[in-house]
Amino acid sequence: MKNITFILISIFFTTFAFATLSLENKGLRLDISENGNITLKVKNGSNAVFKQANSAYKIQNILKTDNQITFDVLAKVPLKVSVKLISNTQFEMEVVGTGNFEGFIRFPAPWQTEKNDTIIYPLGNGYAFPVEKKLKFMPHVICAVHGWRWSMGLMGHQRGQHILISAFEKPYDIYIETTRKNGLNNVATLIAPEFGKFGYKRVFRFFTDNKLSRVMAQYRQWRKDLGYIKTLKEKSKELPHLSLLQGAADVWIWDENTIANLYNKPKNPNAPTRDIHKISAEMKRLGMTKILWNNFEGETPEDCLYLKKQGFLVGKYDIYRDVLPANIAHKIIPYRVKRSVNTKYWPQIVRVEKDGSLTKAWQVH
Repeated sequence: MKNITFILISIFFTTFAFATLSLENKGLRLDISENGNITLKVKNGSNAVFKQANSAYKIQNILKTDNQITFDVLAKVPLKVSVKLISNTQFEMEVVGTGNFEGFIRFPAPWQTEKNDTIIYPLGNGYAFPVEKKLKFMPHVICAVHGWRWSMGLMGHQRGQHILISAFEKPYDIYIETTRKNGLNNVATLIAPEFGKFGYKRVFRFFTDNKLSRVMAQYRQWRKDLGYIKTLKEKSKELPHLSLLQGAADVWIWDENTIANLYNKPKNPNAPTRDIHKISAEMKRLGMTKILWNNFEGETPEDCLYLKKQGFLVGKYDIYRDVLPANIAHKIIPYRVKRSVNTKYWPQIVRVEKDGSLTKAWQVH
């Protein structure tokens, strides 16, 4: 009799521990277990299933109310999480936290990868790779806003013909961690602090479709709804000359001696003369009526005014964030010092690391 009672109690607790709460519409089903793990089932014919790995933190107080599921996460600081369906192809997770912390909070849990899956990263114009591929060029951890190295606030996961895009409303304090386990790449999202505290809420939006163009159209519409998209046509209403950008050639004149100046190398006296009047006239004869002429090195204010009168747009190569340390400027080649207009602001505008050191850019001669 004691053995039978023990078995019945064991079964009861096993069932209770893995109970799930669900959200469902015509396109998606979300199952959230009592340990906070999410299983996403797509119901549009592909029947794709994506599962999160085990949470790094304890989950409690999971509750379903109306069209959302909420739960608490005992991370480095306490988190309150809500998950809701947005449409038949989208769902959203909102994470609110209070308190100070250092390092990263590993949340939400990463989507588990399987053999033959494909990962999509916004490197440059986009890069897709099998999860089996070793990414020797990829940093272990990278910020979700990193110029060409991470050009959009998202990452993608393709299984079969179906694509799941995980996007970040404000990617400034979000990092991407790429690791390998059992021969497969795993991709995790890391939440970084805002000046040492959790700060503003983090919102994650998830998009699904079986075509990359359609799933990215959803992402673009979301960004538009958030007010982040303004078309060139709309901008031209405020600045009419921007209409010249449509179909314009993007021109940079890198002459031989300009490069020699930048890298402190001997000049070539026989190099062609930099003559913007001659070059711009030739362009117009060839029918190049729309030009964005970038002032990289050498153009004077008078040159730029002349180009504008020719109907060209004039841009400028401007590393507006870089500052040469004034206390060592005498060691740097004069040409570099002259073009670094921010040196006069040193050190007031210089970014400083937590340990007090200056953030490095690149080496100069």
